[in-house]
Amino acid sequence: MLGARLFRALALTVISLAAWSCANDLSKNLDGKSCNANHECSSGYQCEEATLLCIRVGADAGPGSDAGACPEDGPSCSGKCTKLDSDPKNCGGCGATCSAPAHGVAVCLDGACNFACPDRAACGDVCADLQSDPENCGACGRSCSAPVDGDARCVAGKCEITCAAGRESCGDRCVDLESDPQNCGECENVCAPGLVCSGGECKTTCASTLSNCNGACLDVSSSASHCGDCDTACPSPNHGSALCSKSSCDFSCADGFEKCGSSCVDTQHSPSNCGECRHTCDAPANGSATCDDGKSGRLATWVTPSAAAPA
Repeated sequence: MLGARLFRALALTVISLAAWSCANDLSKNLDGKSCNANHECSSGYQCEEATLLCIRVGADAGPGSDAGACPEDGPSCSGKCTKLDSDPKNCGGCGATCSAPAHGVAVCLDGACNFACPDRAACGDVCADLQSDPENCGACGRSCSAPVDGDARCVAGKCEITCAAGRESCGDRCVDLESDPQNCGECENVCAPGLVCSGGECKTTCASTLSNCNGACLDVSSSASHCGDCDTACPSPNHGSALCSKSSCDFSCADGFEKCGSSCVDTQHSPSNCGECRHTCDAPANGSATCDDGKSGRLATWVTPSAAAPA
């Protein structure tokens, strides 16, 4: 019985020594190591938010210590040593927290808030997918324009058009093969001078119910490009398609967009129409407003070092 107790005691001693040895190794070799999932490090170290690496701050530099325990370039904020030029939670001053748009990561550079876009491009105040974003197709600011009677989209970084029902794509236009004298019946089939295109065929005159608009035989009560008369074309906003109903212009919006005045707007991401038309998000000082999933937010906000009160 005594032998068994001694064996258990010896085993516990060995385990304790091993545990101490592990703790000792960690305390000596954490410089430059990654923080854990909770942004924490072992005693004597703290997690640098800007790099998510453990840095040595001294045995007495834990929470509640004074700023004198911190390095010269790292003042204390809320009892923790930090660097105001790179900490996104204390950027330029204690408590000045940076934010980022959808798909972005907040960063602090030289004491000023900014953001990075992993796997996307920073275009203005958004992180854009240049392969599919119709407002930034292939490059920032390169917008895909929708033709009359069609929608524009971005596919693999290139603009493409989708034509409305009854229209066919001929180059960068959506045409009516039934009436277009330049594409009568098929693309690039041009009617001879003096002839009109009626019902997809080149003829000498239009049917009695149609109007001759420069060789195109049209129903001006429903033609978006000749609405009410031969000379009135209905406007087509971005992400929308022009319509003509009873000789009056109108338009419809693509999926994911809503009619706001004369525009088609993504109310889930538009700071000036956030959640609904004309609902404008407030922009803070030194920052800009954002809209994500129809809710207002703020981007790149900070306070100046002189306005920050060290902890």
